[in-house]
Amino acid sequence: MVLLAYLWIPAFTIDGSVSPWILAGAFAVLLSLATLIHEFAHALVARAFGFPVHRVVLQLLGGVTHFERTRQAPLAEATVAAAGPIATFAVAGVTYGVSQVLDPASAGAAVARALTWANVLIGIYNSLPGIPLDGGNVLRCLIWAASGSEQRGTVVAGWVGRGVALLTLLSPVLLSVALGIQPDIIVYLIAGVVAAMLYSGASAQLRAVDLRAKAGGLTAGSLARRAIPVDRDLPLGEAIRRASAAGAGALVVVDARGAPVGIGQHDAIAAVPEQRRPWVSVASVSRPVDADTAIDRDLAGTELLSQVARRGREELLVLDSEGRVYGVLLVVDVEAALRR
Repeated sequence: MVLLAYLWIPAFTIDGSVSPWILAGAFAVLLSLATLIHEFAHALVARAFGFPVHRVVLQLLGGVTHFERTRQAPLAEATVAAAGPIATFAVAGVTYGVSQVLDPASAGAAVARALTWANVLIGIYNSLPGIPLDGGNVLRCLIWAASGSEQRGTVVAGWVGRGVALLTLLSPVLLSVALGIQPDIIVYLIAGVVAAMLYSGASAQLRAVDLRAKAGGLTAGSLARRAIPVDRDLPLGEAIRRASAAGAGALVVVDARGAPVGIGQHDAIAAVPEQRRPWVSVASVSRPVDADTAIDRDLAGTELLSQVARRGREELLVLDSEGRVYGVLLVVDVEAALRR
């Protein structure tokens, strides 16, 4: 808000008793509220389409609404994306109406005019057809709906987003050439920051497309290491010897009934020096099994990646269709498969 106020002080150098800093500060607060309205528009439309909304976050250069996609609905997602710029243009319309009602020479009219221009510029810029801008998400969804391929829509909108980032970086120079004015150094800095954020967001979406493509052929069962059951008090050295003899790559601690109660931690086991392994029990290098530890052997693709990320475990117990231990999935093995 301080940065916004500083940038807009020249717009409030009007004759009167009100300090330009006060007017610029009021403008910054109201523009932040306009950003919140923009994000709430996304949230309300997402809820109207049945997408659960988890949170709305305001950031330095805008905001983001986090909602959960519960079904494949490109046109619904396009509508959610378009709701933000529409709300921004609506705010611009309201502030324009206020500016026409007030005395043109008043401080309130100056703030209303500044809010009108700011929201018009933000609405136009945010409507540009490049990810991560709202216009880019609309383009992604329209191509998705027309072609049946979300991947194709994301790739096109991602590359357009990189182009928008480049134009944003060059915009001060282009304005200088076109209008014959020399922008302040702060304008170059802001253009650089915005361009970097746009390029980073577009590149992240393109990487996500590549990640989903690589993840398509992965399953929990194909990546799981064979595991052998061991008693919690068995010396680690003996457990490793048994696993090596059986061609297994993981240890599962079981109770007296043979039910799994722990998983050997790969990093903790590797950190134990070989000469100490006969004196260290398997239990001391194992993680207890809980509700978030086990996944199904048939889990595959992006759902597999999502579950691995959500569980937050370095090792996961892989179960077959009958609930029996099939093996152990290590996050490092998933990462290695994606790199390949």
